[in-house]
Parts: sequence; C-alpha cells; structure tokens
Amino acid sequence: MASHVEPLESRLFRQSWDDGLLDVFAGVGVVGIGLFWTFDLVALGAVVPALLVPFWNPLRRALVLPRAGLVEFSDARSGHNRRLLIGSGWLGLFMFALFVTSYFLVTPDAGPLLPLVIAGVPAVLLGLLAALAGLGLGLPRFLGYAGLLCVCGVGVVLADARPEVAMIAGGVLVLLNGTWLLGRFLRLEVEDGEAN
Repeated sequence: MASHVEPLESRLFRQSWDDGLLDVFAGVGVVGIGLFWTFDLVALGAVVPALLVPFWNPLRRALVLPRAGLVEFSDARSGHNRRLLIGSGWLGLFMFALFVTSYFLVTPDAGPLLPLVIAGVPAVLLGLLAALAGLGLGLPRFLGYAGLLCVCGVGVVLADARPEVAMIAGGVLVLLNGTWLLGRFLRLEVEDGEAN
C-alpha cells in the first residue's frame, strides 16, 4: 500500500502547481528585477521577490484553492518543500551578491570579453533558480524557463546589450505562459461548473 501512496502523492504535488500562479509570480518577479536594472537600481531588484511574497497566499486562496481544493501532504513532503524554499532563498541571495560584486568589480581595463560576458550572467543565474525550482517541484516547464533565460542571457552577450534586456524578455515570456495557464485553469473550472 505504501508503495502506491508515494507516487500518488508525488503526482498530486506536481499537479498542485499546474494552475499557473507560480509561473505568473516568477514572470512578474523576473520582469520586476529587469525594470529596476533598467533604471540602474540594481540593489533594489533583490527586493522584488520579497515584495511579491505577501500576495502569494491571498491570491492562491482566492483563485486556486476554491477551485482545486486543499491537499495536505505528508510531513516528509512538507519538510522537503520547506528545506527547498529556504535553500533556494539562500542560494538566490548568494548568487545575487556574487553577481552584484562581480558587476561592480569589472573595470574598463578588465579586457574586452569580461564586460561583454557579464551582461548575460543575471539571466543565467535566474535560469539556474528556475531549474532548481523545476527539479525540486517536479515541474518540467520550469526547466524550459531555465533554458529560455539562459538563451536570453546568451542573446544579450551576442547583441552587446544590457543585462535587463534578457531579464525582461525572458520574464515576459514566462509571465505570458503563466497567464495562459492560469486562464486555462480558471476557464476549466467555470466550464466544469456550468456542466454540472
């Protein structure tokens, strides 16, 4: 019996993220960081995820839970999720600090390649966070977002553009997909309600 419970719980856990709200938050977060960078407010970009956190539970309760219901996962799964969230937060802060430090340490005499390559690093770091989320939550589409952000990072390097171009472009695409997923989720619930 226990062997059937774990795969079922894993599948339910993955499906609990299929509504698209997490994707919308990720897209808004990446675009928000990019917008702060546009106005050379790099340090304030780190505040964007913290500004979004208070909206997560109210929006999830208002949009998702009335339609999908609340599933209570095992203590092991809840502990794993808590450790994943805390670890991702620390990793994100570390990577952000590392990038900001390297960004400000690059000088004109650092050679022609380093300043050019450094422009792609923020999008690649955000892609790494998306990949970690995808692996930790079992969401293949977040691995796709990771690839997209990395491609955008390489694109700004090749185009000799500023870092925020990659973040805004990648973030907008993530946001559009999340909006589509959330719209589909909400439409399915309306259609199911009308069928009954």
